[in-house]
Amino acid sequence: MNKIATSTFFALLSATVAFSACSKEEKKSPEVPATKAQKAVPPQTASEAPNVAPQATKNFAAGMMKSYEKCRALLAADSSEGIVDCAKGIVEASKSAHASAPDAAHEHIGTLVKAAEALAATPMDDIEQVRVAFGDVSKSVVAMLTAAPEAGKEYHVFECPMAKGYKRWAQPGAALENPYMGGKMLSCGSEVHDHHKGMMHEEGKAASANPAHGDHDH
Repeated sequence: MNKIATSTFFALLSATVAFSACSKEEKKSPEVPATKAQKAVPPQTASEAPNVAPQATKNFAAGMMKSYEKCRALLAADSSEGIVDCAKGIVEASKSAHASAPDAAHEHIGTLVKAAEALAATPMDDIEQVRVAFGDVSKSVVAMLTAAPEAGKEYHVFECPMAKGYKRWAQPGAALENPYMGGKMLSCGSEVHDHHKGMMHEEGKAASANPAHGDHDH
């Protein structure tokens, strides 16, 4: 009887130890995947999201403005050679930028495409007609920069009362270079700040007081 009792005691002891070990494993197992899931997913998603939209909004106009500036510089130098290429560049960049542009700029990008297509189709042997067509492009550009002021923050907008058709244009430099007048009145005009909508910087204030403005018979 003692041997039987002893065997029974050890059998019960072994079963108890085994049951206790299994219970501990069962308690640990649900915690492992939950801990990994909590550490792995949320931090990356949350930290990356805010950096995407502002960058896209700020840079959506870069391609359009690069081609637009080429056209403006050519006309300021009294040349229409290369206007077709830069006008087509505006069209291509405008179509590509539509998806990343803010809603407020969409309408103006649409009109910009049409104006740039018309500029490309203008007879290049009549530079005055080319300048009028460029004015229609500038009208859409200035409207776009006004609707999305963050994109136009680094551009200066000037106005020339002597220009035929639309009288404003945008350029990155503060030194006025008039695409409508060219060499005969290159510095004719004055800076306007509508497109900045409260974000006008100090260099813009200085540029608006161009001493050359008073040298013309407007």
